[in-house]
Amino acid sequence: MRSKYLLVGVVVAVLFSVTATAIVLAGNLDPANPPASTSSYTLEDIYNRLNAGTASSESTFTEPSSGPGTGTMHTLNDLMGAAPAVDDTHGAAPGEVLASKTYWGLSSGAWGPQMGTGPGAGVPKTGQTTSDEDGDDGDLQKGVAWPNPRFADNGDGTVTDNLTGLIWLENANCDGLKTWANALTWANGLNDGCASCGGTNTDCGLSDGSIAGE
Repeated sequence: MRSKYLLVGVVVAVLFSVTATAIVLAGNLDPANPPASTSSYTLEDIYNRLNAGTASSESTFTEPSSGPGTGTMHTLNDLMGAAPAVDDTHGAAPGEVLASKTYWGLSSGAWGPQMGTGPGAGVPKTGQTTSDEDGDDGDLQKGVAWPNPRFADNGDGTVTDNLTGLIWLENANCDGLKTWANALTWANGLNDGCASCGGTNTDCGLSDGSIAGE
């Protein structure tokens, strides 16, 4: 009988020890002080920056007094929808943006914050080197030197003006003479694959992937 009571006592002691240990390990489930305050941008700040470039400042957060309600901010899907995406067809690369101008690169080779390296639309030097009056062309010699070659054939129905950086249709007269109003309408509709833009290929020989109005 004594051994029976002794066995029961050992079991009770073990259970008490395990329970007491669990209580100690759990710690205080109701701390006296809330989490410390911190400063951060909100997801709404990030959405507004992506969507419209809105400036914002960090907010100070403290323990909320109640849970969030419904419809209080944009969803993560909204954030993803406003974020830029890689575009290797029409996405900008550094050489297509004026030098020293910052922008968000959209091509895979220039993804993220970038600084343009493209040339500005230069005004060519007049070539005058003799000065007759202070401030004249011969005195100041402003402008940029004419590039050589001035124009580069892109091999896709377009040529690039290496002085200004502008791209022109290689055969500007492919659809004949037009009035000013008709020329504007025609130019706005011209694109690679246009079925009614004139010329032997009906799209003036374009193979540059251009889209009407762009």
